[in-house]
Formats: sequence, C-alpha cells, structure tokens
Amino acid sequence: MTKVNRSKLIISIVAAFFVLGLGWGFLSARFGGSSNGELIVLCPKTWLPPEITEDLSHRLKVRVVQLDFDSWSSFVRLLANTQGKADVICFHSFVARDLIQSHFLDKSQFKTMSRFSHVSVDFFKLPFDPEFDYTAPLFWGVNGFVVKDVQPTTWKTAWPAQGHKMSLLYPDLELLSRMKQSGLEIRDEEENESSKKLDVFVQGFLRSLSDLSAGHVDPTEAELAKYQYIQLSSGPAALFLKNHPDWKYWLPSDGVSLWFGMAGVGEHSRYKVQAREFIGELLKPERALALHKVLHNSVVQSALDSDDHVLPMQKARYIRDIPLDRVRFPDLSLEILPRWERLISEAKQL
Repeated sequence: MTKVNRSKLIISIVAAFFVLGLGWGFLSARFGGSSNGELIVLCPKTWLPPEITEDLSHRLKVRVVQLDFDSWSSFVRLLANTQGKADVICFHSFVARDLIQSHFLDKSQFKTMSRFSHVSVDFFKLPFDPEFDYTAPLFWGVNGFVVKDVQPTTWKTAWPAQGHKMSLLYPDLELLSRMKQSGLEIRDEEENESSKKLDVFVQGFLRSLSDLSAGHVDPTEAELAKYQYIQLSSGPAALFLKNHPDWKYWLPSDGVSLWFGMAGVGEHSRYKVQAREFIGELLKPERALALHKVLHNSVVQSALDSDDHVLPMQKARYIRDIPLDRVRFPDLSLEILPRWERLISEAKQL
C-alpha cells in the first residue's frame, strides 16, 4: 500500500467514525435523558404504575427512570436534590403556583399540544395557570365527605375539635390548607405563642382522627360504624357510594378543595421535547382510562364522559354539579412542607 493510499484509508476511517459519532450524538440527544441516557420522572409512588411507565418507555423509545416518593416533604427534598434537572415533574395542584413562581417548571405551553384537545374546557382558566403554560392536568377531584346519618352545613361543625369522629385526607395537604384558612399558618421555625398554639391544635386534632385511610374505598362495617365523617375525594367516593348506597356525599358550604394531579417539564431538563411527549401520552383518553382503573380518580378528558367504566362522579362533567361558590383552590408553600412533616411526626409521638 502506497503512502498516498494509506493516508486516504486513514482519512476514510476517521470520517466514518466522525459520522458515527454524529449519529450517536443525535440519537442520544433525541432519546437520551438527564443522566446516562435516561429520562428522569419525579412522581408520587402511586400515580404511575410500572406497567404504564414501561409502555411509555417502549413507545417513546426512551429509558425512563422514575424517582417516586410517598410524602410531599419527600417531594421537596427530591426536587432540591435533582437541582431542577428532573425531566418530568408530577405534583399536586396545591403546590402548583409555588412551583411556577419558584421557576422549577418550564413554560411548555401544553395547550398547543394536539392531545390537549381531549381535556374538557370546564377545566380551562385555572387560577394558578390560566393558559396551561406550565402545567398539564392528569386527573382531579374535590375533597368532600361521605356521611351516613347527619349532613352538617359547614366543615367547622364536623371537624374533630367539635367532638365528632372523622377520617381526614391526612397527613396530606388538605389539613394544612384548612389550617391556613383558619389563620393557623406555619411561618418559620421560631418558637413563639403562635407556634405553640399551632402545636396544641395539631396534637388535639390528631387524637381525634381515625387510622382509616382516606383512600380506602372498601372499609369494614366496624370501621364505618366508628366514624361519622370520612373524607374522600370525589373519584374514590364514587366507588364507595356505589358499594354503600345508604351513605351520601357531602360538600361543606364553607368551601371544598378542588385539586388536580398535574405534570410539568423541569425548567432545567435537557430533554424538554421528550418530556413534553411523555406528558402528551398521559393525556390520551385510553391512557387516562388505564390510569383511572388503578387510581379511581376523576378524569379530565371529556371523551371519557360516555365511558361506562367511569362513574358519574368520576367524569369531567361532574365539575358542573359542584356549586362554584364552594370551590377553593388552595395554595401552599413548598418550604413549609418539611417542617409540617416534622410537626406531625412529633405530635403523633405524644
């Protein structure tokens, strides 16, 4: 082989590896993720069952790594630990406004997606994100109560401080939002009269609450006989009422929390296109129905209003049956959630 031919061969090999390198780089950028070629999905443990995540991973040709959590204070810690680089972030609407204002979410303009057309217009113009610039709704509910004998007028007349027995959506965000409405906000770590009053309130409240899980739709007769008010969001409540026709659903006249399970793209995600596609897949009616069969939450897709698998209180149009003057959209600060968890933990030990 002549010197000229050897030079041409070397140039050809280098060029080939260069082209392969470009191709690999393109595929990595297209289907890779935030770390080692993975799409990082930060989501509550129960929201995305493994079979749905695996199907999405296969369909989108991207490896999905799910960072799950079982408390909202854990969510705050994971959010901080990922330094805002999670690609898909699932969250409760109670903290949506704070996530947006804290610049954790990318302005992905979900309303421009073709699959967003499945979302019912009844949910447009939400106060925390009117144009769905940062958030996409996955499912929803209102936090009412199932009651058997007495249907009170206000939430305050039913709570444990009045001597009644209650199963609350606890230690979820509902109690924290109710306390905020009552002027019992967690502001800082400083010990003062206000914080002592808060401690006393929480300790007394916990002693009156039941151990019955608020998401439990099939309690025993002994459990049902023990409590006068059991708080359930409207989706699981529909299934409960189907199995217990002598109970009723009560929405307090002093306000009921309307909430959404939501998803958004991380502000510092390196793969925002793929993350947006992931969320778009979750908005498809067939995907939402599969998720509904696991979670029993109310759906946001108007196309599912005619599906027999979805009970009337679980449909998107159920929102029209809720008096607007009773609807509340609680806003909570992310920074207080870890302290709230510590306060609850300490109170339970007393």
